[in-house]
Amino acid sequence: MHMRRTGYKFKVLGGGFITHFPHDESKSRLLWNEGQDIRDNENGSDEERNIDWTTYKRGQVDQLFAEFKKWIENEVPDNSRTKLCSDAATDDFRLWVN
Repeated sequence: MHMRRTGYKFKVLGGGFITHFPHDESKSRLLWNEGQDIRDNENGSDEERNIDWTTYKRGQVDQLFAEFKKWIENEVPDNSRTKLCSDAATDDFRLWVN
């Protein structure tokens, strides 16, 4: 996000690629998953259930991302040279925080 907004130009290079392989159930992954079972239970809103998602690692990281995204939008001039696809969608609905 930041690199695109500050004007970096991206190119596709032939002969190579990057892949992401999800981690097994490491200590970090288990910590990240804490609270997921509560989150998946759709009985009432977060306010009604009085849940502070930032007490969980996932919520803390999501909060940091939301603050970073807001900072970029408000403070970093949009000098993008690589435009987003017309059908690019946001997945902010997946964040555990507003």
